[in-house]
Amino acid sequence: MVFVNKILIVDDSRDYRKVLRQHLENQEIDGEIVEAETGELAVIIALNEKPNIVLMDIWLPRMNGFTAAKAIKEKIPGCDVIMVTMFETEEFRRANQYDYITAFVGKSEVFDQLMPVLSKCLNERKSSHG
Repeated sequence: MVFVNKILIVDDSRDYRKVLRQHLENQEIDGEIVEAETGELAVIIALNEKPNIVLMDIWLPRMNGFTAAKAIKEKIPGCDVIMVTMFETEEFRRANQYDYITAFVGKSEVFDQLMPVLSKCLNERKSSHG
């Protein structure tokens, strides 16, 4: 079982949020899962709910995922933001150019890649607070 206090899933597709939630629940994630369908709502929910992991789509209505991620990290620096996108280009994968993004996971590989990325985030958090 993987313990997470709270995960925020941000995607404008209700169906994709549902699929991601079910995947996390099937992986025995122990923690609360909350959802948002826009970047603006993600920022508001993050400030209220204080998730330790945010799974953020890039292309969102009104406020894109990068802008929302940066706003969340400014207010909650210990939160890991993982961009989950169908645009799996090298430009997006150069995560070191975005100091507020922990990792990028392509939507086509989310079932294979998400849990290792989450585990890495949680292990790094544990060792830094351990």
